[in-house]
Parts: sequence; C-alpha cells; structure tokens
Amino acid sequence: MDPKLVAVDSIDKILNTPELFNGMVEKLFAIIDKDKSGGLDLNEMEEFITSSSSSMGMTTPPSKESIKEMFEKLDVNKDKILSKEELSVFVKNMLEEQKKALGA
Repeated sequence: MDPKLVAVDSIDKILNTPELFNGMVEKLFAIIDKDKSGGLDLNEMEEFITSSSSSMGMTTPPSKESIKEMFEKLDVNKDKILSKEELSVFVKNMLEEQKKALGA
C-alpha cells in the first residue's frame, strides 16, 4: 500500500475521531507547556514550532514574526495565552496542511 495513502488515512482518522484528536491535543499541549501553567505563551509556541519545524516538513523554520502573527490569530480571546481549545485550531490546521502536502 502507498505510504502516502496510509498517512492520509491516519490523518483522516485523527480528524474524524474526537477521542483521538482530543488526546493528541492534550499530549501536544503537555509537551509545549514547559512551565506547566495550563496555558501556552508565545515563547513556548515559538520554541516548539522552531524546534519541530523540520519534522513538520519545513525546510527552514518560520520567522519569529510569522509565529507571532499565527499566535495572535489563534489567541481568540486576546489574553496572550493559548488554551487547549485555541491550540486545537492549530493542530487541526496543521493536520489538514499535511494532508494537502500528501496530495489528498
């Protein structure tokens, strides 16, 4: 079976199964929340995105300015902290972009 199809099927399963998706968000949130404050600040997101950009298929990490812009868009309530719900938007978008990159 084509590895791309397997990957697309896996992404679809995560996106369409709330328990899997929410579990993924919970785990990712715990990894990014270095200070265990229960919220993600810009520095934590910047560190995570910069350090994991190559595994997300990026040849170069995004600029600090582009990360800040993304953070501000995700921070719906404008409290300068991302909640799990706000992070879930980022995760969903990231998975959908991976699907597109795989040609799905």
